[in-house]
Amino acid sequence: MNISYKREMRHNYLILEAAGTEEENFEIRMLTENSIEGLLKFRVKQEEIGRYYCYEITSKQPLSRLLEFKEIKKEELIRLIAEIGAVLKRIEDYLLSESNLFLEPEHIYIEPETYQVWLCYIPGYEKSFPDAMEKFLQYLLKKTNHKDDDAVVLAYRLYQESQKDYYGIEDLLRIVRESQQGISGENTEEIKKNKSNTYLQENTFLEEKSVYGEAAKNRKNRKSREKAGEEYCGEKEYSLQSPGNNTGKTGLKAVFALLGMIISGPLFIWLYAGEAGLRRYLAVLLVMDIAAALGVILYLWNMRKKNRQDCSGKEGEKRGTKEQEKTQKEFKKAQKEKEWQMTFEETCDYEEEQASKEFEKAGEGNFWESKNPWENKRDLEINISESENTVLLAEASLEKESQHLLKSVNPAISDISIPYFPFIIGKQEGIVDYALKKETISRIHLRIDEENGECKVTDLNSSNGTIVEDYRLEANESHSLNSGDKLVIADLSFIFY
Repeated sequence: MNISYKREMRHNYLILEAAGTEEENFEIRMLTENSIEGLLKFRVKQEEIGRYYCYEITSKQPLSRLLEFKEIKKEELIRLIAEIGAVLKRIEDYLLSESNLFLEPEHIYIEPETYQVWLCYIPGYEKSFPDAMEKFLQYLLKKTNHKDDDAVVLAYRLYQESQKDYYGIEDLLRIVRESQQGISGENTEEIKKNKSNTYLQENTFLEEKSVYGEAAKNRKNRKSREKAGEEYCGEKEYSLQSPGNNTGKTGLKAVFALLGMIISGPLFIWLYAGEAGLRRYLAVLLVMDIAAALGVILYLWNMRKKNRQDCSGKEGEKRGTKEQEKTQKEFKKAQKEKEWQMTFEETCDYEEEQASKEFEKAGEGNFWESKNPWENKRDLEINISESENTVLLAEASLEKESQHLLKSVNPAISDISIPYFPFIIGKQEGIVDYALKKETISRIHLRIDEENGECKVTDLNSSNGTIVEDYRLEANESHSLNSGDKLVIADLSFIFY
């Protein structure tokens, strides 16, 4: 499929060469006679060499371009899937097939301000929609913001759904609705736990150690450790059946001894003195039982108090040992830094003295006292240190001068410094690298790149165009940009240096 771009007046078009030479069919008539929201405006252009489908893309940007230097958030992902679902419902009313939608990220167009989605419908283009949607969801999974846990879970659930044999857009929309309502779904916990998933490791999160990163994992583990530390002493104090807990075993024995005394005393008197003796010594038995119970309670209380003191003492001893070790480590570190600093200062003083002597011998005067040592000395290179990481002062000066500049022809317009590449210019703040606040400038107007030392400018579907040395660029067309070239951005002129 041959794809090109064309600018006519203030409109930009995506041009697709039509396959075959058949007459206009039902799909073409439906697209040309109706304006379907969510589909790029369509018209047919007939020429001698063939027929072309033209789609208006003015002021719109490909999804792949927007996600080139940023990641998609949960809200944007929800909006994207919901918009595609809405388009599918609309084309059903016009008896158009979903298999003709071109679901390539490079040709799914987005309004940068509203994030409205525009799809490309190609008559005669037949491709399995489930397969195309699966590939598209895989692309979105790679572009999801890994720091946004909810976005990762949503993207992975959508991709998992696309792996099923018989799924449709309604299944994807159901997952989106559940995400909006805060419903996690059956497999959300599995997604969170399955951090060793092969697909996520090899194809999606090559720079991430897990779906949610090590930070969330460390927080969770730290809370578990803190909770375990708080409950340790409590378990040792109150549990009577903890394995290896001598205090609990001793208390259990005391309770059984008390119960044995309460039962065996009356039984013994009844066997030898009968009921009359039992009534006679009943008051004595009650006093003895109460005294025994108080004794057991007092014993258990003392054991518990002693156990608490032992526990706090051990914890305090551990903390004291850790603090002592930490203090010793910090002291050793400070000593090493001090020794290194002294060595460094001595080395620098010696090297400075040697460099000064070399300059004096060469007849150049004292370099360190010179007010402008680099005047008329562009090719001078002074290696202060033999370390491989030392930056030459001459190289640093040249490196600073290597920044490019767009010098404005109009004094009322500021110059544009280009410190890095790629560099995008437009009026949409938050998306572009430099915002030109003027109505004639498109939201995302142009991009300047550097490759192998050669700069080039690319027009990004701007409405009023980009001109390099009297040559007007087509939409998405790139052109070399040399020092001294005149660059016209809409109606603003600059000289590139």
